[in-house]
Amino acid sequence: MQQVLPRGPPTDEERQLYYKGLPSRPNLVARSSTHDWVNTYSFDRIRGWYFYADPNLYVLRPVGSYPHLHRLWNNASSSLRVQILQALSRADWTAIDILRVCINGQNPITLMVAVSPGSLTWNEGYAIARECKSIFARYGIFLDCEIRESVVTFCTADQLETSSTADASADSSADSTNKTSSPKPFQLFSGPMPENDDWMYAHTWTNFSDVLGTTIAMKDRDSLTGTKGLYLSLSPSSPGAEPKILALTCRHVVIDSKTEGGLETYCRPESAPFKDVIQVGQPDYEDMVKSLERRISSYRKDSEHFNGWRPCSPYAKNALSLQDAITPFNAASSRVFGQLLHSPELNTTATEAQWLRDWALIELLPGSHQSPLSLIKNKVDIGSVVDFLTALFGRKRVVMDMKAEYGCQTMQSSVVPIDQIFKSDCTAEDESIMVIKYGLRGTFTLGLGNTLKSIVRHSEAPGGVKQESEAWGIVSVVPARVCLQEPFSIAGDSGACVWDMERRPAGMITAGSGSSEQVYDITYAQPLEGILDDMNSCGYDVSLV
Repeated sequence: MQQVLPRGPPTDEERQLYYKGLPSRPNLVARSSTHDWVNTYSFDRIRGWYFYADPNLYVLRPVGSYPHLHRLWNNASSSLRVQILQALSRADWTAIDILRVCINGQNPITLMVAVSPGSLTWNEGYAIARECKSIFARYGIFLDCEIRESVVTFCTADQLETSSTADASADSSADSTNKTSSPKPFQLFSGPMPENDDWMYAHTWTNFSDVLGTTIAMKDRDSLTGTKGLYLSLSPSSPGAEPKILALTCRHVVIDSKTEGGLETYCRPESAPFKDVIQVGQPDYEDMVKSLERRISSYRKDSEHFNGWRPCSPYAKNALSLQDAITPFNAASSRVFGQLLHSPELNTTATEAQWLRDWALIELLPGSHQSPLSLIKNKVDIGSVVDFLTALFGRKRVVMDMKAEYGCQTMQSSVVPIDQIFKSDCTAEDESIMVIKYGLRGTFTLGLGNTLKSIVRHSEAPGGVKQESEAWGIVSVVPARVCLQEPFSIAGDSGACVWDMERRPAGMITAGSGSSEQVYDITYAQPLEGILDDMNSCGYDVSLV
């Protein structure tokens, strides 16, 4: 047998361009594969950017069917996983994924290891990659290992601080105004979304409604935003009482573990002070108002250009009505829709599956909702059904029951079981569960959930303590004839629900891995079945509304 010679270190070009097809374009550290890397990009020296000379770029896909690997890897106590973690203990790793790497017409299964930038040399990384490859080979599994520089961060959007003084002045201004006129109460808009082709108008209306996927923040910490995930019904503690309606999101959206009580369990006290949750954080609110003002100004200039004879367009009327609807609530305290009820200790579950207990329950306030809480449903605003299906059909055939009122699709009341998410007997045509996400920016993304569990490390804890846990990895679907892989999620999607093609909620987005904190190559979610089981273990008998 011909001996395989060790690889030399990658050139600067290979290090920087090897992952050019991924959203965050991380740097390569080392790889165990021996094939020569060929630059498929050309550099335009005049314009100063790379363009794609070959459509076979680096993209990621789920593993699909591999029962032997599934049995070993998805078992946290298996000797294979224990040995791999031991081999990686010499590196400051942030995530471990097993995915198919699609490059140059091939799609080999690859162990993908993410490490902190600048923490590992090529010599160290190459030795680790070769050792990991040898460990898998001893179990009859032949794959290569790649190591890249990527960080794992929570999917929150951190914006400029505006609360404290800005909110206080807004409240003071509102108080002086209220001496002469009583403001209308803030109530989240309910049922059916106004039909409109203006994306900005529709997205703003959605964020002031009770549908899922809207942006939320804490009243006293509104620069950090996340997403409202699902509505849950909490069984009453006494016979004859009405169930409470709760909203689900991530713990790290509503509790800053570095400044607010560390990792301990939070339970709402019997009396004030409460932790109020608002819909639309102050920076987002101010951006919406400014965008409306610019849009209205543009419409007025357009009307003046036509000497006033042109009738006011529907877009102008919609913008003016929307401006009238949201400007009374310029103070963050005026947009409170619920109070934080409970969030468990930030730790891993005590079960065999080591999920991070990163969830929080928000009790809805009846007076802040236009609809009675008993009628609130898990709905997603899809806008035009035709446009929605066109966007999805452009990527892959999608089967959904679209019998819904205009703009809204109601989720089912049952979740996708964990054993269906991590199934090992899928076929080539059904290689993984396909999911959809509606997130912070009012857009839908189509993804594929990996059938092999990921292992991630979080460092957002007091003293830099790293929480190691399992996660469900999701990558975006790459449309035909498209070279680059788009991110499945963006900053601000923490708490967003992902659901399957049968409209069953499947998971909640928590974190992402990428070379920066804003762009993610791989999205990490927690299966909802596990979250609901953990809630029940905490004494909360909840179910989907």
